[in-house]
Amino acid sequence: MYVNPFWFGVLATVGAEILAIIVVAFIQYMKGDK
Repeated sequence: MYVNPFWFGVLATVGAEILAIIVVAFIQYMKGDK
């Protein structure tokens, strides 16, 4: 199965951004909880 490298890069970038947002939000939540 052939996957276009361009779309793979787009998905990887979007996934990384979403993951970063979740991590930052989680850290802010933990700081505010204490």
